[in-house]
Amino acid sequence: MKKTAFTIVEMIVVLIVIGILIGLSTGGAMKILAEAKRGQAEADITALGSAVSRYERDVGSYPPETFGLYYYLEANRSGDPDTWNGPYINFDDDRTSGNDYEDPWGSNYLYSNPGINNTNFVDIWSTGGSGATIGNW
Repeated sequence: MKKTAFTIVEMIVVLIVIGILIGLSTGGAMKILAEAKRGQAEADITALGSAVSRYERDVGSYPPETFGLYYYLEANRSGDPDTWNGPYINFDDDRTSGNDYEDPWGSNYLYSNPGINNTNFVDIWSTGGSGATIGNW
């Protein structure tokens, strides 16, 4: 009578192959996720730059660095309600932290007025998840 059960060696080989396939697919998925977060940060920075421009057009100056961008662009606390014509941008509530906006990695977007890299505009950037700066310059 023949036994049709798997041997322990066959089971180990199958488990190793499954482990390799999972490792390969997870690595690819992580790369895609990192690229998606970077793309989201780039889109956010572009949108924030446009909102800052609209704010400047209405108020007459770029938002100061005193508080975060959310404070000036969305929450209507610019200090000049006669010329403030916002909100200039609307991010989901789970994307705001205090008076600022969070990047896809959970850190606040950084803002410099006047800009160091953009001498005629403001700098808006994220340090990214891996420390690679993503900015509007």
